[in-house]
Order: sequence, then structure tokens, then C-alpha cells
Amino acid sequence: KREEMLRNTKLISIFAREYSNVIVYDFSKDGLVLSPKKEANEDNTTTQDIQFDGDQIRVAFNYKYVVDFLNHIDAEEIEVELLRSDAPVVFKIPKNEAFMHIIMPVRIQEG
Repeated sequence: KREEMLRNTKLISIFAREYSNVIVYDFSKDGLVLSPKKEANEDNTTTQDIQFDGDQIRVAFNYKYVVDFLNHIDAEEIEVELLRSDAPVVFKIPKNEAFMHIIMPVRIQEG
């Protein structure tokens, strides 16, 4: 859901400002978990239910690009196409095949 993703992104953005505005998005069958970059404190995460097919994948974005995109569409739901954590991510609106938005993820150091 677009509104839930927008709300969660804005919430985590408060903590992400300490980390160059980067938010980590963990996509899995269990849901979408958002957390600030390098944040180990689970209190600073949000989770939302999503429909997800495939293997778990972690991508990081400058949250400002995600908020800008989500603020400028009026669809209730969005589709996210992920190939790898370092590949461009394609955002689509299910009822509008002509629409496509691409955001390049930020590379993060794991560990």
C-alpha cells in the first residue's frame, strides 16, 4: 500500500538523517521492514505486510527520492520490481501499464 509505505518512510526518515538520509528496505515474504542505515536498534524499524515473490532482498535508498515518488502518485497500490540490491529498482502502478518510475539504490556496507 502506497500510504503505508509513505508513512513508514517518513517515520524512519527521522532517524535516517544521521546516516546521509539512507533507509534500508528489506523485502521478504514476511513483509517489508524499513530501518535507518546501520541501525541495530529494532525500536527504529517499521514493518508492513506486502505480497512478495522471490528471495529476500535488501536495498537502500535516499528516502527523499522514495517520498517524492510516493507523494506524486495517486494509486493505492504499487508494484516494486527488484533484481539485485545494487540494480535500479522499478516502481509501477498496477492499473497503469504506461507508468514506470526508477530509483537507483544506494550501496551500503554490510557487517
